[in-house]
Amino acid sequence: MKMLGNEQLKKLIKKTDKKPEKESKQLLKLVSLFQGDPQKQKKLYDYSLRIMSSRLQPIVSGDELHLSELIQKKLAKSGAEKALRFTKILEKLVQLGRPRNRWEMLYFLLKISPEQADYHEIMFETVNEPIEDPHLTNVEPQSIKTAEKQQQMAAVFGTKPKVVRTSRQELEDQLVQDLIFILQGVDGTFVKFNQELISFDETLNVPAPMLDLATKIAELGWLYRKVSKSLERLDTDVDLSQQSLLATIRDEQKEYYKLVAIMETHTQLDPEQRLTLKRLYVWTSKPLQKLRIHNILLEACEQAKGGEIISIVHSYSLHGDPFIKEYVESLLSRVSLPFYSMMQRWIYKGELDDPFGEFFVSTNPQMNENIWKTKFGLEDDNVPPFISRQTAKKIFLIGKTLDFIKGCGEPHELEQQQLTYGQDLDFIVNQVYKKMSGRLSEMLLRKYELIEHLQVLKDYFLLGNANFVQQLMETLDRTLSKPATTIYRHHLTGALESCLRQSSDTQIKHLDVRLLEASAGDLGWDVFALDYHPPFPVNTILNPQAMHCYLKLFSFLWRMKRTEHVLQNTWKRQMSMHLELRNAGCDQLLHQMQLLNASMSHFMTQLQHFILLDGVEASWVEFNDKMHNLDLDLLIAEHNKYLNRITIKSMLVSEGKINLTSKLLKIFDLVIATDAFQSQVYASRVSQLTIGC
Repeated sequence: MKMLGNEQLKKLIKKTDKKPEKESKQLLKLVSLFQGDPQKQKKLYDYSLRIMSSRLQPIVSGDELHLSELIQKKLAKSGAEKALRFTKILEKLVQLGRPRNRWEMLYFLLKISPEQADYHEIMFETVNEPIEDPHLTNVEPQSIKTAEKQQQMAAVFGTKPKVVRTSRQELEDQLVQDLIFILQGVDGTFVKFNQELISFDETLNVPAPMLDLATKIAELGWLYRKVSKSLERLDTDVDLSQQSLLATIRDEQKEYYKLVAIMETHTQLDPEQRLTLKRLYVWTSKPLQKLRIHNILLEACEQAKGGEIISIVHSYSLHGDPFIKEYVESLLSRVSLPFYSMMQRWIYKGELDDPFGEFFVSTNPQMNENIWKTKFGLEDDNVPPFISRQTAKKIFLIGKTLDFIKGCGEPHELEQQQLTYGQDLDFIVNQVYKKMSGRLSEMLLRKYELIEHLQVLKDYFLLGNANFVQQLMETLDRTLSKPATTIYRHHLTGALESCLRQSSDTQIKHLDVRLLEASAGDLGWDVFALDYHPPFPVNTILNPQAMHCYLKLFSFLWRMKRTEHVLQNTWKRQMSMHLELRNAGCDQLLHQMQLLNASMSHFMTQLQHFILLDGVEASWVEFNDKMHNLDLDLLIAEHNKYLNRITIKSMLVSEGKINLTSKLLKIFDLVIATDAFQSQVYASRVSQLTIGC
């Protein structure tokens, strides 16, 4: 571009400008960069003075961010490097806080960009009369006289005639004022609530872009009104979780009231700082999202209660929008406060404070003697989805354990930790669970001697103490051989006590005799059984179901031992009568009976070894290794497994169509019947020998 010398330009300026100042010099330099023709330079200089001296302003609001984005888009067309450089320069200027008129500077740069219309031609066609420089001549700037010139200037600078701008501004101000009322749920002058909708006065003749923006803002007022009605409708006879949800939304509404108050004060500021529709839309964008969430939650939780409310709120936190996810989680942390308060009291004190049945632990009003099993129950439907089933089970067991220990008169409270949403609940629960399991195990094993009780049951019910069993059978042999109807319990109790005198077990005092229901033809052997009365809290493990299993095993093993005892008596009788019968010519008969007795004895010996060694002893060793540091439920489960293994080894469980139990009982009956037959044979031979003599 051809440049005009400063001296030549100054000569042109001095004809009308006698006192150049700093601003004029700067303008001269700027004009010389744009135009090389001296005459056009003079016209451009005069026209620039006219613009600088006028009071015309663009009707757009001072949105610096919007202007910077427009400039970046224009620069990006010629290369991304220019746009990036512009962004960095603007960021530095913003950090420095200067110049103060950044928006004006950006607006000017945008309007003189090469992508604009051919402003040179328009400019020089419209400029016919020079305007004196007010800084040099102290002459007031001349006003624009014709509407045609104003329209041409608007085409260049994006401005409109003052009358149109003022009308638009007044319209926008009126809409802003009405929208402030709408945001408070109150009708405005031209914007009003129409049942479930919002209507605008048609006489306003609002432009479509402005109407669209106002409609989006008015949605916030509609949501506020709907949420307020929902809060009033739901605030009756609600549980703690619903109260917490309503209180949380009311707290959020207080922040909304503050925002509306701030926006209302901005409507009373200077025109340059006034609240525009764009600013109002930006300010209400996040509150709009929040109120949408409030409305959705209130509708979804209207019929829900307790843990179900927490589950619903949590489901809306699983959102891809980071703002919605973070906001719903903040709501959930406050809504779940009553839930976590109940959980904290349950975990650290073993107390259930749930007046509305919201927690996932419930109390059973029809509990029986087995307090551990029947006092509390786990409600799976009330478990929130952010708590795993395994963790919920442990929480349930911790509270039950504390309540159980408290019932035993032991110290039970733990050092408390505040529980809130967002914590690593699994880690906290696992730590408390380990402490309570260790404390319970130590209490049962040491103070209440659980192992000693189980050892007594193994030795006397499962016939692990062979000396006691042999002595008891020899003592009760004559008594139990009588009909069951002639036997009394107190006779058997004395025999039992005499057999137990030599025992060193500390828990044999809980042993007793029990007579089963007799049938026709039953002997004392068929109705005799041992009984055990475990004290509290051992009876939680040795519950009625477990004791029934012990009784079932004792009856079978006692019958097996009786069969062995019968074979032993048969062998003794054979040995004592062997010489007498041999001289009577009964060698062949004696030999056959001895072979039969040997086979039966061998079978009974192998059966006892399998059941008592592979079944009882092996299961006891495995159970004894696992019973330490378990919670009560696991301890009960392990004890049940121990009994089940023995039951299976004792062949008391049918496998398919084969019922081994009935076959074994028939074998026992045959052995006893064979013994009775041999006794008759021996008696007959002896009588024959006596008569012959």
